[in-house]
Amino acid sequence: MKTNEQIKKELVDYLTKTSKHVFYNEESKTLFQVTEEGGVFYEQKNGGLKSTVTNLDNAVSYYGVNAKNVIKHRLFLDKGYKSIKRSALKHILNAA
Repeated sequence: MKTNEQIKKELVDYLTKTSKHVFYNEESKTLFQVTEEGGVFYEQKNGGLKSTVTNLDNAVSYYGVNAKNVIKHRLFLDKGYKSIKRSALKHILNAA
């Protein structure tokens, strides 16, 4: 069985990996990204207001080993996003 520290590390690793991408929904023309500032993860759509993904400690204590899936589903389930690497997006924007 995983400890809460191991689950939280898994969440942080997942969100860090996710923050290296920008997600795009062609239908709604929405850009979505997860960013990290000072150990706190934020979600942002179309460069607008940021909101925290969730309190990781609370997610771990409430959902346990399912915390990663709950956060993943909350961020992406049925939203139709396609992943674009952040470095590729910068290259595309600089070429335009």
